[in-house]
Amino acid sequence: MRLTASDFMTYWRPSPCELRVFSHEKGEREAEVGAFDEVMRRLGIRHEQEHLATLGPYLDLSSVLIDDRVGRTLEAITNKVPVVYQPAFLVRHTISGVEVETVGVPDFLILDGDCYVIRDCKMSRHLEVEIHPEIVVQVQLYGWLFERSTGVPAKTLQVYNGVKEIVGVGDYGGEWTLSVFDNLLRIRLLEEEPYEPVGWSKCGGCGFNERCWTKA
Repeated sequence: MRLTASDFMTYWRPSPCELRVFSHEKGEREAEVGAFDEVMRRLGIRHEQEHLATLGPYLDLSSVLIDDRVGRTLEAITNKVPVVYQPAFLVRHTISGVEVETVGVPDFLILDGDCYVIRDCKMSRHLEVEIHPEIVVQVQLYGWLFERSTGVPAKTLQVYNGVKEIVGVGDYGGEWTLSVFDNLLRIRLLEEEPYEPVGWSKCGGCGFNERCWTKA
C-alpha cells in the first residue's frame, strides 16, 4: 500500500473525517472542484513560482515521474545541487504489520552549508498545529523521509507562508507522523465504513458533502 503526504489533507480538510479517508480508498466519486478552490489552486501555484524565482539556479524535477524522481533527488543531494525543485522521496517500511511505501514531494531542497533545508510553500497565514495540523505533520513527514533516505537529518524544516514569511516547523523525529499514518492505514483497511456525524460547519467544502447528507 502506498501512503502519501496528501493523505493528511484528505483526513483534515475541511475538517477531520474518517469517512472521507474511507471513501477515497473505495474510489467513491467526489464533487467537481468549485470556482473558489480553483482560484486558490492558481494562487498557490503563483505563490510557489514567485518564491522559486528568488532562489537562484535550481534543478527542476517537477516533470519527472515519481519513481525516477526519487533517484534523481538522491543524485542531486550527493552532488550538492544548491536548490532542488519538487524533489521526491520514497521509503518502504512497516506500519502495524503492513508493508507500505511512503512517498513525499516537498517543494524545495535548499543547500545551506553542507546540509539541506526542506521548505514547502503554503497559502495559509497561520501554521500553528491547532489550526493546521495537516501542514505541520506533512512537513514533518518530509523531514522523516529525508533522514530515512539519506541517513542524515535535514538542517531544518520550513514553510513559506501566505504572507511571504519563512516559518520554522518543529521536527519530532517522525513519531507523530507515523502515529497519524497508523490511524489512516487502519481506516483504509476497514471493511465497513466508519460512523461519522454530519454538520453544516464540519462538512461544508467537502467533496463528499452531497453523498453524506443524502445518506443521513
